[in-house]
Amino acid sequence: MAEMEWSRRKATQSWQHLSAQGPDRDARWAVIWDTKRKAEIDGRNTAIEKSEAAALDRARHLLRMAFVVYEIREPSGVVFLMETDIRARVGLPPEPPASLQTPMPGALEASAADESLRGDDLAQAMIEVHGNRAAGVARENARAAVTAGQVAVAKNWLRVVETIQLRKPGVP
Repeated sequence: MAEMEWSRRKATQSWQHLSAQGPDRDARWAVIWDTKRKAEIDGRNTAIEKSEAAALDRARHLLRMAFVVYEIREPSGVVFLMETDIRARVGLPPEPPASLQTPMPGALEASAADESLRGDDLAQAMIEVHGNRAAGVARENARAAVTAGQVAVAKNWLRVVETIQLRKPGVP
């Protein structure tokens, strides 16, 4: 069998130094969000994405984890979608006003059922995002809540841990 001769040409550029081709390689979409609703705009979190579709996916994940997504900004800095438009675009119902979110006396059974469903949704979203590490991430969140003195929040996270452990990743 004849030996094959390999070309020894020197590459002019390394693949690590290649940049994306196209006019929008530096264009980034911004998703402005926070863990809970706050009146002030200082201190809000920003997630940077490469495309409109990626920004909408990030907003969908944040909303499914019960976070607040305020707006999505185009690469130019112009507001692309506001909060209610984002919820409609990702297929979620509009959030009711805060005055309607407080439970009425006698509706405790319904609110407990809603909380259970919310925990199931959070567990499913965490499994989708973190896979086999979802229970560990939820456990760390519970530990952080206890350290911060938020016992009720820690109990909710422990319920999420229990729900995650009852499910297998990838099974709805």
